[in-house]
This record gives sequence, structure tokens and C-alpha cells, in this order.
Amino acid sequence: MIIKGERKSNNFRSALPVLFLLALLLILTAIKTDFLGAFAKKEVPKDVAIFCDAETVKGDKFISNGFEFDNGHTQSKEKVYKGNYSCKLDKTNKIGFSFTVPNPQPGTTYKATVFAYNQHPVKFYLAAKGQRDDFDDFFTQVNKNVSTDGDWWSKYELIFTLPTQHPVKNLAVYVYKEDGENTVFFDNFTLSKITNFDPETTTAFVPKQLKIQVDIDGLQQLEKTRKAAYSKGILEQADDSEIKAKIIDDDKTIVAKLRYKGDWLDHLMSGSPSYRIKLKSNDSWNHLQTFSVQHPKTRGYLREWVYHNFLNHADVLSPRYDFIYFKMNEDQTKVMALEEHFTKNLVEHQLRREGPILKLTEDRFWEGMKRAMSTRRTLADPDNKESAFWTSELKPFKEAKTSKSAALRPEFEVAQNLLFQYKYNKKKPSEVFDIERLAKFIVVTDICRAYHALTWHNQRFYYNPVTSLLEPIGYDGHGEEKYFPNVTAPIYAEVVYTQKPFSTEPLDRLFYDKEFMAHYIKYLYQYTKPDFIKSYMAQITEPLQLRESFVKAAQKNYQYNNQELIDRALKISENILPFGNSIQVFKEKASGDSVLLKIYNAHILPLEIVGIGKKKLRTSDPIGAGQMVYPQRQDVVPKYLEINAPHWVSYIHFKLPGLDSVYTKRISDWAAPKSWTPRQELFTSATNSTNKVYQEENNVISFPDDNYLITNPLVIPKGKSVVIKAGTKIKFSGDGFFLSFSPVQLLGDPDAPIIIESTDGQSGSFAVIQAGGDSKLRHVIFDGQNTMSYKGWNLSGAVTFYESNVQVINCKFINNHCEDALNIVRSKFEVANCSFSNIYADAFDSDFSEGNIINGQYYKIGNDALDFSTCQIQIDGCKMIEIGDKAISVGEQAKVTAKDIIVDQANIGFASKDLSVLNISDVTISNSNKGFVAYQKKPEYGPAKIILGNHKITNVKNAFMIESESILEK
Repeated sequence: MIIKGERKSNNFRSALPVLFLLALLLILTAIKTDFLGAFAKKEVPKDVAIFCDAETVKGDKFISNGFEFDNGHTQSKEKVYKGNYSCKLDKTNKIGFSFTVPNPQPGTTYKATVFAYNQHPVKFYLAAKGQRDDFDDFFTQVNKNVSTDGDWWSKYELIFTLPTQHPVKNLAVYVYKEDGENTVFFDNFTLSKITNFDPETTTAFVPKQLKIQVDIDGLQQLEKTRKAAYSKGILEQADDSEIKAKIIDDDKTIVAKLRYKGDWLDHLMSGSPSYRIKLKSNDSWNHLQTFSVQHPKTRGYLREWVYHNFLNHADVLSPRYDFIYFKMNEDQTKVMALEEHFTKNLVEHQLRREGPILKLTEDRFWEGMKRAMSTRRTLADPDNKESAFWTSELKPFKEAKTSKSAALRPEFEVAQNLLFQYKYNKKKPSEVFDIERLAKFIVVTDICRAYHALTWHNQRFYYNPVTSLLEPIGYDGHGEEKYFPNVTAPIYAEVVYTQKPFSTEPLDRLFYDKEFMAHYIKYLYQYTKPDFIKSYMAQITEPLQLRESFVKAAQKNYQYNNQELIDRALKISENILPFGNSIQVFKEKASGDSVLLKIYNAHILPLEIVGIGKKKLRTSDPIGAGQMVYPQRQDVVPKYLEINAPHWVSYIHFKLPGLDSVYTKRISDWAAPKSWTPRQELFTSATNSTNKVYQEENNVISFPDDNYLITNPLVIPKGKSVVIKAGTKIKFSGDGFFLSFSPVQLLGDPDAPIIIESTDGQSGSFAVIQAGGDSKLRHVIFDGQNTMSYKGWNLSGAVTFYESNVQVINCKFINNHCEDALNIVRSKFEVANCSFSNIYADAFDSDFSEGNIINGQYYKIGNDALDFSTCQIQIDGCKMIEIGDKAISVGEQAKVTAKDIIVDQANIGFASKDLSVLNISDVTISNSNKGFVAYQKKPEYGPAKIILGNHKITNVKNAFMIESESILEK
């Protein structure tokens, strides 16, 4: 019995664990049913955290407490916070834990947390994203930790409120990392609703109400200050400007000091004056101890709020800035902008250790304004700002406290050294500033068009005692809306490079520092990318809308343009990367095996040389690598970066500093364009010359002496008349030549010819161009000349007449060294009784002219004796002996009639080409290779014609060579 009874007892006891497990199962089932039941109702369970510890994976899902999370394939054992597994993101896997919230309700506030292990620097985020119909997607993210736990593990927290308008669907809360090699691990992901939340920790906008009480004495003092400001045209704060005030905060009274704030009268004219409020060191209101309130329009309404928000997003310091209700005494409650002042609260709130905040003082600037207003009732001249800059002092905010503090005083002394170096450009920017934050500050200012923040007297700096560098504090970026109508204004860099002359803005010098520009361009490219700027604007859309509705209480018709910042960023983005002609490279004349490259930057941003190459895709030679080519003002002559390169170079490779992409541009085969031409230079030198060899009277230029040696260009301008008397001898050497834009009269005689001679065979060109009158040459000997070649301006004739009618009578052309002994172009001429001997190439070449040639003598001619293109010419009585090519050559629709011609020892006697007609009679040709030839040489013309009259041919190998379709008519 006992045994039996004991058995019964044992059976019952053995059943207890089973019963317990059944009961526990029922409880867990009920709990699960509560979770799942809540989801059946399409909402996250109230005040219950959804949790994932990465321990269980089914398929590609993490499973935890019956909930599913995407990307289970990222499960890893390598690093764990708790348990045996975590979520690993690397260069392949970019998105980890991801939970989709069914049917998220408008206005709901959520808190997501996750632990992350980030031993190596890598950018990662805890984010929430959802879709909205007919509106930008909802997006928010965070990458700042709120606590650390053990080695390398830190907790990240994201609190967000869903918009009350434009409901969000497909809301996903997830972790992700940016591109890169390094790895990050995540563990213990949670998501929960917040029903009783602190607006300070959410994106929700709950405007505070600031109630101020000022007694009658204080009001009278304010009125006295206001009247004085209107009288002077500027708000000037005196020692007694501060008055006593009280802040009524619920049932608490806070003692404060108050004064008007600002410099210009706009801070007084709105009906809502601007005030600076200061509390005692042991008091605060809304976590602030010193702050300003002002009408929203004085900072451009919501533009300033967006600017501060963007700076915070970029982890750049800025004062807290938002909108509040403001009520003084029994006045009507007003909507005002609240702006934090420069105290330790500012930096500590943004996770920096207390350190001095300093500036360049602007007292001299405003004193100059005040004097101009009082004497002339106008603004001071621009040099007032320059003088104020150079005389500005380096001062900290809270000067008395800083002076007395054992920690702050030595820190300020270091900080002022840095600011001094910035003012006088004594050190590189990276030695003075946290250069990355400085670059982000200017980029955000560019995108927001908050340029008021960049002028030197608005700049504020925090000395970081840990890094011993200055960090910028962005504020006061906007004035009233009417000053900013154009959303497509250039970026500040473009203004510095292409529009601004030298200024006293020390910030401008940053844009000539390679290291700074690398950071600046990197963030300019990153922050203006369409994905980035659209996501950022989507992230702030809800708080922006709430504030817009609030601000409308102060300005009924006010509306913030959500698209403005996006358009501005996209406009910048379109112009960041180089265009096809952003870099222009020219080859100057080669010297030996090298060539001088001249490089010009036509882009809005600096370009960095990577190297050169012979082929487009070949690895570049590092010649010039690292050198910067900066943009320049558009209204000045370009200045070039010069690089000596091998003669074989064909391509240059370059990049934007801060970005990796390399661009290639083919190098021009031309020299760089100049701001002068050879003709302009010749005229300038002739005009300025004080050593003229001629005399001038009544616009008649004469050469009174008998002998001249000319070693430099002799240039005669238009509107003169040049007369050279018989017997004059002019010798040229070195750089000497004669160039006239007026008609010339060279009047020699048989016994006293005029001699124009080159003593070195390189000089002595004689040219008359567009003279505007007829020229005459009588009994002139041209000896040993070469043609004009001056810095790229090259003629072909030793003697040249261009668009200048001329008579050439009884002249001799001997021993020349250039293409044409006589070259007449687009002119009417008569050449009679002239002789040409020992000529290097053509004796007489004429194009597009009309003329007569009578009794010419041509002996030992290197090429053609007479060469005419598109001319109408009459030739009578010429003798041609030892002609290197053609005695008479006509081409390009020329019409030439020749008679009484003797040719002996020529390669070709007579040639007609390209629709030309050569009508010739009474001709004798002997001892030559070819007699008469007619053919088409140029495809744009056609066959030629020779009309041959009386002729005699002796010892000519090929008397007639007439090409098909050309004509020989006898």
C-alpha cells in the first residue's frame, strides 16, 4: 500500500512539470497571440518592443519572438554583443536587420535601437524609410551613438514621428552601411512605440511659450534706446542698454537681463523687436542661458531653420534655432524665432567639450557706419569694411569668464594664435582649422545660399581643446526673403575665382589651398547628389511643414518652397564635374625633345593634374602630377600653368581634387591664344618709337639721307604718303623690314637708282598693304631680300603689294631668298621693263589681280617665271631663260593673253590649269622638257584651255601634253 500510495504520489509529482509546461505554453501563446493579434489589427503592439537578437534564421529571415526580419543571410559568429550571433555588413552586404511595420499610423512616434561594433572607421546608419502617395518619401536616419558598452560596442538610437499628413506605407526600420571595405556588426535590434514622449528627443514640433515681464523703468529705457537708434540710423548698444526682466515659466519666475538685439533698424521696425536675453549662471530656460528672440523674417523665415538643421546633419556647429510664442507683459502673443547665443551650452549640446568661442571684433565697422549715418545719412564706403577688418581685435565671448578661468584662459591664448594666423594667412588651413568641418560648413552654406554667414564679421569659431583646432560655427546665414530671389546663384568658389577682385575676406584664401579644396569638392559632390538631397529634404519635410504652419501665424501668406533647396543642389551638381572643354592645353614651340604646355582651367572649380600620355588610354607619365590649375576671372586675360613635357605628349589626365575619377583631354596642336597679334605689336612699337629714321611733314614721310641701315621693323601707318628720292640706299639686317599701310613713291632714275638691300639674306622684306592709293616704283633695285616673317605673320613675297595698286617700271629683282620675288595680290598693276635674275623660287606671282606685263627679263629662276591665279593679265614681250619649272603658269580660272614670248631652258614652257584660258601667240620655246601643258589639278575646278597662235618649238622633249577634257586650240 505504501509502495502503491507512493507510486500514486510519484505519478502526480511527475505530472507537475508537464502541467507547468502546459501552463507556460498557454501563457506564451497568449503573449504571442497578443503580439500577432496586434499585427492582425495592423499596428505595432502598444509599449511592447519588437526585438531581434540574430540567433535564429529561417531561409533569409531572422526569426525572433514570432517576428520576421529581412536579410538573415548576414548572420555571423565573428563578433557578438549577446548570445552567439550578430548581423554582419561588409563590402558585399550593405543592409542588415530590416523590419517592415504594417499599416503605420500617422503621428505615431517610434524608438529604434541597435548595438553596433565598429572597430574600423565605416559610415553606417540606423534608418527608417517609407512611401507616401503624391509626396516625397519619408526618410530619417542617425549615426551617433548614445552610449557605449564594452570594447567597441555602442548603442544607437533613432526616435522619429510619422507625419500627420500624407500617411506613410511600407515603413521599414533597418540598419545599413555605405560603400567601403570595412566591416560593421549589429546585435539586439529593438523597435517600440512611444506613447509618453519628450518632444526634446523627437522630431515633433511643440512650440514653447516665452513670457517676459518688464517694469515701467525698463520699458522707458527700451524706448530711449529705440529713439536713439532711429536718430542715428543704426542700433547702438550703450552700457545701460540692458534692463531687468523676469521670465514666467509655469509657476516659476526666472530673473533675466534683456536688451534690444541687432545692428540695423530692421530689428526694430517689424513691430516685433529683436531681444537678447541673458540669465544667471545657475538658471536656464528651455535649456538655454543666453539667447535671442527676433521676428522670423530677420533670418529669412524657414531658410535659417533649414540651414541650421543641415549644419547639424553635417556635424557642424550651429546655435539651436527654432520658433516660439513670445509675450511681453500684456502685449499680444507673437511668433518669434529663438536663437541660442555663443555659450558653452552651444558646444556641449553638440557633444563638444567646453572651449572658448571667439571672433574678429566688428566694433570699428559699426562705428564707421554710425559716423557715416550721422554726417551723410548714408552707409559708409566699402573701405570702411576693409579698415575694420585690419584693425579688428581677436576676442572671446564671455570675456570676463574666460579671463578668470584657469582652463579657458590658456586655451583662448592658443585659439587667438590660430585666429591670428587665419587673419594674416600665416599657416595652412589644415594647421588652423578642423578642415573637414570647415569644408562642410561652406558647402552647406553654398547649398542653402546662406552667404551672410561667410563675411568675416559674421564668422564665429569654437576652439576645440582636444584637437587644438578651430571649428566654424554657422549662423546668421539669411536676411529677409527679398534679398534671395535667385536660386541659381553660383557657388561661393565660383564667385571667388571668377567674379571677385581682391578682397579682405580671409575665407577666400581657402579656395587656393589644395587640401581644403579636396574636402570642399568631396562634400559639394556628396551633398548635392540627387539621392542625398532628396532624402535629406524628405527627412525634414514633416518638421518643416509643422513649422511652416506655425510661422504663418506671423506671416499669413508665407510659404516655404520645399523644392528650392533641391533645385539649388541639383543646379550645383550639374556643374561640379568637368565639361569637355573645362581644361584647355596648348603646345608652344618645341625646344629639342621637349615642348612647353600651357594649361588653362575653364571650369568653376580647381583641377588637379594627374599626368600626361601619348595615347588616350595609356598609363600617364606623372609629369605635372599634383599641380593645381585654378579658375580665373572671366574678364581678364588667362594665366596659364606651364609644364615642360616630352615632345611626344598628346593627352593630359586630370581630376577634381577630392574625387577619384580621372578625365582625359587631347592637347591642342596650337599655341595658346595671345592678347596681341604681330600686326598690333608692330603698330604699337612703331607708334611708341622715338628713334624714327624718316621725317614727316603734312603726312608726307621722306628719307632725307642717302644711306640707311635698318635693323628693326619700319612700319608706316595709314593716311600717309611715303616718298624715297633717287639715289637712296636702304640696307636691312637682323629684324629689319619695310611695312607700309600708305602708298609709296620710290622715284629713282637710271643714273641714281634706289637700292633696297638685305645684307644677311634674312631681312629686307618690302610690303605695302591696303595703301588706299596708288604706288609707283621707278628704277629700284631689290637685292638679296627675304620675306617678312614676324611672330607668326608670314608673307610670301620679298616685295609685296596687297590691295594696293602699283606701277613697277625699270626695276630689278635679284638674289632673293624666298617664295616670290614680287607678289601682287588683289590689285591692279603695270610691270614694265623689269628684270628678275637669280631668283630662289617664283619671280612674279600674282593672285586675284588685273595687270599688264611689258618687256620683262627673267633669268635663272628657281621655279616659275610668271605664276597667275584667278587673274586677268596681258603679257607682251618677255624673255625667259633657265627657268626651274614653268615660264608662264596660269590657274584657277585665270585668263591670260601673252605674245612675243621667248623661252629657253625651262622645265615647262606654258601651263594652263583648272578652268584657266591661256591665249598665246608669237612664242618661241627651245631646249625645254615640255612645251605646252593643259590639265585639271584641283578637284573643285575643271579642265583647262590653251589657245595657241604662231609658235616655234626647238629641242623640246614633249611639245604638247593635253590632259583628257582639257583643250589645245590652234
